[in-house]
Amino acid sequence: MNALNVIGLPRGVTIIALTGIAVATTTALIIQTVSATDVMNTTNLTTEEGLVTGNNNTNITLGNLFYRAKTLEETYNPVNETNAVISYVYSVTLMPPNATATGAVINSTERGNFTVNNLPDGLSINQGQGLIITEDDGGQEERATATFVSLARTNPDGMGSGTSVVFFNTNSTGQLAFLNNMIGIAQVEFSPEGTTVRIWEWKGGILPSQNEG
Repeated sequence: MNALNVIGLPRGVTIIALTGIAVATTTALIIQTVSATDVMNTTNLTTEEGLVTGNNNTNITLGNLFYRAKTLEETYNPVNETNAVISYVYSVTLMPPNATATGAVINSTERGNFTVNNLPDGLSINQGQGLIITEDDGGQEERATATFVSLARTNPDGMGSGTSVVFFNTNSTGQLAFLNNMIGIAQVEFSPEGTTVRIWEWKGGILPSQNEG
């Protein structure tokens, strides 16, 4: 794989670009959050809720890990020397807020595409929208969308990682209802063999400007 895999659109659906202020703001948030997300993977996270602390006055509160995904299929479609579209299928495990107490998880599939803008030094900016599909106990299909923008770095050997901000939305009143209007911070690790994605709920916090400290 040549770029970050996170979340995308169903095949045949036009990619929804995140433009203007929204992209600039979210990308800035990702850049400031990268170091904090690295800390997130250490002892600062508890099983209930983690407080991520970094340099200066960074104070980011993350909720439980609620999303895990692995690549089932992916196709890299180059557009030109610096841009590409990646199509993929993910196997997704969702852990709603009561999953810790009940042990219940939701198995689902995510299909999509996203754009990749390759930058110098192995960096890339990626954006798109994904469709998560599952079935409830009555056999009814439930759906949720996840719109994202991410910053990633790929090494010459194809290994790499990235951080994303993800916005979830759904009309479901069933098992996917907890995703509606949720904002998540994703940590992504990828290699030529595939991608793994983990997402924690963003619950707020303070990110210092570069001028502070």
